[in-house]
Amino acid sequence: MVIFAISGSLRQGSSNTSILHTLKSVAPAGVEFILYENVASLPHFNPDLDNENLPQEVKELRGMLNRSNAILISTPEYAHGIPGSLKNVLDWLVSTVLLENKPTGIILGSASEGNYARESLIEILKTMNAKVSSDLVMTLPGARTKNDDPNTWQELKSFIEGLVLATQPLS
Repeated sequence: MVIFAISGSLRQGSSNTSILHTLKSVAPAGVEFILYENVASLPHFNPDLDNENLPQEVKELRGMLNRSNAILISTPEYAHGIPGSLKNVLDWLVSTVLLENKPTGIILGSASEGNYARESLIEILKTMNAKVSSDLVMTLPGARTKNDDPNTWQELKSFIEGLVLATQPLS
């Protein structure tokens, strides 16, 4: 089972990137994490480039997503929305079916509740037919201060177990 993880923050020492590393460490055995670390090097989305001459960075992004069984996004809220760099990643995926019916977990590690970013991101992902359910959306207000908290680790462990469970076929 492979989880493709994206941090919505480019900041060095990002709380959201740290959340993803924590999730990787508490994930059940047999779960492979692909932490996408090239958000900053993706070219700006341009539909004119979304053809057979696709930029190499975009080919790599799509290839990693193609291998995954689930998506995990941890992002802050910037100016009542998602960061532009995260939106750029998603824009490069609009013309594909790579998110279609893939269980998608969302964590909002923000100084505030992240309500605007949550609603915006859910809308974008649903438009792309990602499988988003309310039990796979988590808010961590004040994320910077919670990273070493055992209660937060337990919440994240339960969250990642839920995402893994969401990838299992119904019996």
